[in-house]
Amino acid sequence: MADQVKTIKDRPCKIVDGYSMIVHRDSTNGLRRYWRCSGYYKGCGARGTSAGNNAPIGMTSGHNHLPDPTSPEVSIGYKSHAHF
Repeated sequence: MADQVKTIKDRPCKIVDGYSMIVHRDSTNGLRRYWRCSGYYKGCGARGTSAGNNAPIGMTSGHNHLPDPTSPEVSIGYKSHAHF
């Protein structure tokens, strides 16, 4: 399941199995969107792709940490309080 929320910088963010994934970039033809874990800056290398913004994310690499159910993105479902 993936819920759509926004970061404080209005970047799309999806909650996937308790992990928050933020948009990294879109493909040059606009058909694919690349996502990365919001814990990227803390060393998590999890990444995923989707066919557009509303499609499910297919994970291409895994997380190196457990999901944080107390994080603002997961518990509130609104704009993140983290700095992206």
